[in-house]
Amino acid sequence: MEVVNAHFRQGGQHRFSYDFETLCDLLLRSGFVDVQYCAFGDSRLPELAIDDSSRASESLYVEAAVA
Repeated sequence: MEVVNAHFRQGGQHRFSYDFETLCDLLLRSGFVDVQYCAFGDSRLPELAIDDSSRASESLYVEAAVA
């Protein structure tokens, strides 16, 4: 992901592009638990699944809980 991100930042428009493994590791090391990959529109809290379907193919949906 580091190599991808070197090209992804586009002059500062983006900060970092995560894949699930990288984000999961970061969340776990930051004290989160029960990290789960989610599909578009799928959430343990349905009221939070508010993203527009046009962004589904370019988005990563992940949920984690506080320990």
